[in-house]
Amino acid sequence: MRRMLCLREAHGGRCQSQPGLSTRSRLSLSSAASHQSSPATLSCVLDLHGWGWCYNFGNTEVLNSRFTFHWSQIACRSSRELGSSMTRFVTTPDAPDGPFSHAAVVGPWVFVSGMGGMDPRTREVVSDDIVEQTKQSLANVMAILKACDCRPDDIVKVVVYLTDMADYDRVNAVYLNALAPHKPARTCVAVSSLPARERMKLDVTAFSAKSS
Repeated sequence: MRRMLCLREAHGGRCQSQPGLSTRSRLSLSSAASHQSSPATLSCVLDLHGWGWCYNFGNTEVLNSRFTFHWSQIACRSSRELGSSMTRFVTTPDAPDGPFSHAAVVGPWVFVSGMGGMDPRTREVVSDDIVEQTKQSLANVMAILKACDCRPDDIVKVVVYLTDMADYDRVNAVYLNALAPHKPARTCVAVSSLPARERMKLDVTAFSAKSS
């Protein structure tokens, strides 16, 4: 995660920024008026995963030419106040429904709910065959991405869940055929069981500026 926080003084202060801040890291702002208290309007920009959040602090006293604060205070306050306006939940009739949204869109990030080989019309698995389930799982994911104005090559991370690792090669063949030449980061996890006779499930994250 790349983090940068920048403070600017309204009347001539020098701006200092530091990437890679830890939770307890501090930044300081040098005021143009040294050894004096001076009012300053401060603004901060949080660059998180390559996209910016802006937050205004208003009129603030700069004491002894230094203004210090904790990253954690800014991050928590910004996410709380901006989170509701930045997040939208997407559903589509072209994917199986349930007690969840099909995707949560946060800025350019799209977090897709886990999708298995369930037919959205019958809410039953299309077949007990792993190949058919994988095809349907991918079709469900693609329908959700389309509803979020995303394309398959916007996918950045996939987690594959399998109830039997002996199915790995057959799932891979269908997966590669659907996504190639795009190869997002991926993890494969063996699980003891999945709902509704599912033998596999995909958990997908995408990134697209168009979705924000």
